[in-house]
Amino acid sequence: MLPLYIEVSDKRIIVFGGGGVAERKICQILETGSEIPEKNPNLEVYSLKFTPRIKALCEAKKIHCVQCDLWNKNVEELIKGAFLILICTSDERLNARIFN
Repeated sequence: MLPLYIEVSDKRIIVFGGGGVAERKICQILETGSEIPEKNPNLEVYSLKFTPRIKALCEAKKIHCVQCDLWNKNVEELIKGAFLILICTSDERLNARIFN
């Protein structure tokens, strides 16, 4: 592991996956958020399924969830303009496809 400290306020962050790993990363990012809501990171989460906590964050408008099959998505289009991309699916082949 390589710990990185980067400013994510007001940045567009894409998360692929809606399971436990994605949930941990999302919560870590939100914990670093600003006191000013407009300065919080813009988190977009793409997955077929989401943990209950991710669903709750979506319902509270803390993050934006898109329920979709990533095998059928144009990943290049999704990541345009993203500051940070987190690949957190449990499918190694899908992770490799997104990475490439």
